[in-house]
Amino acid sequence: MSECCEPRSDRSEVERLVYIMVQAMDRREPDRFDLCFDADVVVTYNFGTWRGRELHKQVYNATLPRLFSATHHMISNPVVDVSGDAAEAEYYVQAAHVIEQGQKVVQIGLIYRQQVRRQPLGWRIVKHEAQSVWTSDPDDIMPNLGEELVRATTAILNLASSKRPQDN
Repeated sequence: MSECCEPRSDRSEVERLVYIMVQAMDRREPDRFDLCFDADVVVTYNFGTWRGRELHKQVYNATLPRLFSATHHMISNPVVDVSGDAAEAEYYVQAAHVIEQGQKVVQIGLIYRQQVRRQPLGWRIVKHEAQSVWTSDPDDIMPNLGEELVRATTAILNLASSKRPQDN
């Protein structure tokens, strides 16, 4: 059987999720998160932690497209360990964040760590953690943008928590 027609391995299916995720961000198509994230995913960035794919879409819409005219995420060094219906994955990421239509670019190096589970519709990310490793910011614009990321994320999370039914 030719390589193009062979079913993908579990490892390659798990790895494919991170590519779908970053393409969704870079193409500004957050509905594509449905293809990679579990409905109850836990997401952690240095500016906050939240639970739920729909909430992740709201945080994304309130932050990246508002603050950056474009982003470009490159993934490398994948390490994927599959055990039955569960997997753990780690990737190196280099992300360009473009501000003011290309007038300024901030480069960020990160490590993505993910926990993944096989589900009826295929593999989905149940936990996503992004750890910043380094930043190249020659114009020193990230401190202000970082504050805006925190403000926007906090506002979305506060709004989401106020809409949740109160526990009795």
